[in-house]
Amino acid sequence: MEKEPVEFKRKLCRHLTAVLEKRALEAEEAMQALKESLESETKSSAGDKYETAREMIRIELDKYEVQLSNTRHLLHELSQIDLEKNYNVVETGSLVVTDSGKYFMAIGVGKVEMAGETIFVISLASPLGQALAGKKAGETGSFQGRNWKIDRMY
Repeated sequence: MEKEPVEFKRKLCRHLTAVLEKRALEAEEAMQALKESLESETKSSAGDKYETAREMIRIELDKYEVQLSNTRHLLHELSQIDLEKNYNVVETGSLVVTDSGKYFMAIGVGKVEMAGETIFVISLASPLGQALAGKKAGETGSFQGRNWKIDRMY
């Protein structure tokens, strides 16, 4: 990673995009299956049972719609990041290397394994993101009782 941080961030973003697109596709497929289930639900003599089943399907459908919307929002946010920029302070788009781990300041995805490395993909809005925001290489801080030092950033 050290030799080509921009290319590393590109690969990381491609990886994240693939993960998010897969998540979106799974939500779309689940929604389609639920819609088909809702359409094929036939009214039985037990009206309450029929209405309860339909309502449960609608609740699940709403859940997947929210998940799909959130995933699309994350994809959009990811696409807006300037991967070419050389970052001097921690902000959205920076890849931060600390003595306790590597953090890509982007979207709230969490721990990602890529190219034999662990990278934490976090948002500036997260508590840790807020603790890191605006810091420069060489600066220190703490989060949840753990001290850290920023070694470098890209």
